[in-house]
Amino acid sequence: KPCPSTIAELPDGAGALEPWPAERLAIAVDIGLLVNATSLGAIDPDAPLPVDLQSAAKELIVADVTYSTPDTWLIRTAAELGCATIDGLSLMVEQTALALDAWSGINADRIAMREAAEEFLAV
Repeated sequence: KPCPSTIAELPDGAGALEPWPAERLAIAVDIGLLVNATSLGAIDPDAPLPVDLQSAAKELIVADVTYSTPDTWLIRTAAELGCATIDGLSLMVEQTALALDAWSGINADRIAMREAAEEFLAV
């Protein structure tokens, strides 16, 4: 099972990996964007991250880059609290559509792409 980590600043400016603290991290009200870029949602979409979203501002935007399971604990919890959410599958579709446009000039049908991705991933 992966161990979430955080980068801790050292006095000389270098970073070091440290284990995630045992207690839940409160999200301060002045934070505008929270992005989960760990693999936790792909491994277990119901596994909670060690964050406390209750303390966050309702204007918080929450993104989870896990595209294989777009309905993660983080996305569900943030949505229940009224936060704007961006799931990983939406990120993947948008990135792919932008790349297709940049490389070929084709304006991709994002709805069709999303439906095809959901069918392929069986989500």
